[in-house]
Amino acid sequence: PNGAGKTTAFNVVSGFVTPISGAVRLFGADVTAVPVHERTALGVGRTFQVLQMFPDVTVFENLLVAAHLHSDIGVLSQLFVTGRSLEAEREARQTVRETLHLIGLDAVADTPAGDLPFGTLRIVDIGRALMTGSRLLLLDEPASGLDERETDRLAELVQMIRTELGRAILLVEHDVRFVTGLSDVIYVLDQGTIISSGTPSQVREDPAVIAAYLGESPTQEGHEVLRAQTP
Repeated sequence: PNGAGKTTAFNVVSGFVTPISGAVRLFGADVTAVPVHERTALGVGRTFQVLQMFPDVTVFENLLVAAHLHSDIGVLSQLFVTGRSLEAEREARQTVRETLHLIGLDAVADTPAGDLPFGTLRIVDIGRALMTGSRLLLLDEPASGLDERETDRLAELVQMIRTELGRAILLVEHDVRFVTGLSDVIYVLDQGTIISSGTPSQVREDPAVIAAYLGESPTQEGHEVLRAQTP
């Protein structure tokens, strides 16, 4: 439900918010005190509910921005355009081309981001997160604002990222069909507390989840309403 604490949980994992208690462990290490940029370098990529695009530059350039993270080229090398800086730029541009091909956006590479429809920009946002080399991808309501066709296209992309690239994905989403079709494990938050976790079928049958979604005590009628929203 809205206000359950989903985005706050993402902010804690990615480093935008420091928890009052407890710890954040990523890839076997305690990163509770590690700043955002260092967590990103460790392998945490993220998208946001509200798109964070550079609308006046091309899709290619929007992805290229994320390539600097793993570059060891210093400021002086960039200023004097050394051989190493040129080689690093070539490699970064090649990675962008490969990523655009992977997410199916070769045709709009040279289009300003501000000229593209909302659904395409959601894909661009994921592509930019992939450019950071993330091992863990946090997707904050990626299907928000998409129609059914765009949502299905997004689901195919997320599935490919999981299976072909082997990336771990933590997904926040209200679209029950989208979530149950993709997830191995679902966690349901309500007022900052995990009230249920398990496989999609286990969570779908949980009376606590039914009550949280309907705002009332679970009943057979409410149970059928929730089931009607899921495959």
